[in-house]
Amino acid sequence: MVVASGDIIDGNASPGTIGGVSTANLIRRAREDEQIKAIVLRVDSPGGSAYGSELIRRELELARKAGKPVVVSMGNVAASGGYWISMASDEVIADPTTITGSIGVFAILPTAEKVVGKMGIHTAGVRTTWLADAYNPLRPLDPRFGQLVQSSINHIYSEFTTKAAAARNTTPAKIDEVGQGRVWTGVQAQERGLVDTLGGYHDAIASAARRAKLGADYRVAYIEQDSSRFERFLQMFGASAATAVNIELKLGMLPTGIPTGAVAGVTRDLGWLADLTEGRKPFAAVTHCMCGE
Repeated sequence: MVVASGDIIDGNASPGTIGGVSTANLIRRAREDEQIKAIVLRVDSPGGSAYGSELIRRELELARKAGKPVVVSMGNVAASGGYWISMASDEVIADPTTITGSIGVFAILPTAEKVVGKMGIHTAGVRTTWLADAYNPLRPLDPRFGQLVQSSINHIYSEFTTKAAAARNTTPAKIDEVGQGRVWTGVQAQERGLVDTLGGYHDAIASAARRAKLGADYRVAYIEQDSSRFERFLQMFGASAATAVNIELKLGMLPTGIPTGAVAGVTRDLGWLADLTEGRKPFAAVTHCMCGE
């Protein structure tokens, strides 16, 4: 069992967020372990990085090629990037109320030229080519750069629909009919051929065991990252890393009296945006359903 819960980012991530590299490494460990005969991926994610999603999907594909059945169990949300990582599987099992689908791609390109203009701040300089400073948030968006970003979005959407079509034994045109960013419940997704079965966590485990021909005598093992020293220290007191982040925020940045749930939500949303900006890319194509969890 590999749990993929939270927003998807490119690299490594602690529990509560899905790292493309770190989650792919967990799946690789399961693939290379001879005692593990099948893999269940438990997905509860509204999506995130398209690149991080593809790293995970590709690793699941390799596991299947190695002869290990892969069954996806969808939780509350398995949409957009959460659906992307579910495509390389032998069976997709969704809860009747799972929010899924959202086969779509977008990019965020905020500009602040009007805001800084009101503050009397301006920018200028000499560039060797128009691409040298193509996306400067202090200037209006260059239409040529906008076209470049749109071309990238179109390419990734084509990749998404093509891979989904191959996984669901249909055509990209049929996937496009139920794609374009639209979300479905588990029941609706099954009606449209996006998931195979309606059921829960235990149904996915039973299906994986049948596919691996394990019989009734099998054991479920969770493949998890090794905890850091700080996380192990917190676990001694029954706390989690997420709780620690909330405490730090309340002590150092936020006024007292804010509910822990609200702090956790703000932490998650700001962390996702920070991951995008820290990539130091001019833009990032994202598969995220914006549907919450």
